[in-house]
Amino acid sequence: MASSSTRLTVRHSFSTKYISALNKILTNEHQSLILATPFGWFLDFTDNVKLGRKILGELVWKWVDPSSGFLIGDKIVSMNEEDFFLGLGLSLDGKEFNLNGEMRVSKCVKYIGNRTSDLKLVYKCLMKKGKKIPCTPFCSLYILVGICEILFPQRNGKMI
Repeated sequence: MASSSTRLTVRHSFSTKYISALNKILTNEHQSLILATPFGWFLDFTDNVKLGRKILGELVWKWVDPSSGFLIGDKIVSMNEEDFFLGLGLSLDGKEFNLNGEMRVSKCVKYIGNRTSDLKLVYKCLMKKGKKIPCTPFCSLYILVGICEILFPQRNGKMI
């Protein structure tokens, strides 16, 4: 049990340096494939955006409970569970998935290597070999970069 002096803090910060650079080299085929996923909003990052660590704390103060939204300026931006699920790329159909189950070998492994866990290496691979990588694996790696850079950023640059 936590002591009375324990303080809960939530920190989150991110930068869109990699995803915004990748957005500049995407073909129309890449864009249409990515737009068909819950991560289509990654395409909106055209410049590097840095978001500070205090954003969640600020949003807590801007939450308007009766309206289920955030007060931004003079408008309420509504948010519901589906918005969060889609933003994280989770399905809305309620199907469970077993993270401990047998994993298939991804087709992306042959482009980035079996032991690659560094986000910068995946980014560099996409920038350098992008035209040689078929559209579907390229887009899968693009989404991986976006997830690692925006949704679950690590200070050490690792993807896991």
